[in-house]
Amino acid sequence: MKKLVYIFAALIFCFAAGSSYAADVKINEFLAHPSSKPTRLNEWIEFYNPEHIDLSGYFIDDDTDFSNDSGGSKIKKLEGMSSDTDYAVFENSSSMFNNSGDNVILFSPEGNIVDQYTYTDDPDDNSIGRSPDATGGF
Repeated sequence: MKKLVYIFAALIFCFAAGSSYAADVKINEFLAHPSSKPTRLNEWIEFYNPEHIDLSGYFIDDDTDFSNDSGGSKIKKLEGMSSDTDYAVFENSSSMFNNSGDNVILFSPEGNIVDQYTYTDDPDDNSIGRSPDATGGF
């Protein structure tokens, strides 16, 4: 009976610890419509990651269906993401988000939505972000 209690406690701890990390990662800011200026050629997404978890297994997409990529762009794995900072930036090598409006969605490695934001107007070379950083609304 004592072993069963320890196993049950360990399972609860593992489940709680695993779910709390994903909840701490947030989309903090993004640029969906960069200008043609040489300094801003690519879209980018900044993530608030206070636990410094490895984001290289996470995904970014423009639609909410992880298993059936129905958006206008293919889902992208966040490979090569740094986990040594509270604010990690992923730069898209190709355009993903529609200028006139789209979804910015962060998926966990298991395909669960961690955070998302929908914009409806063309941001036209302006980033969209939380204010204040990490805790505020967009």
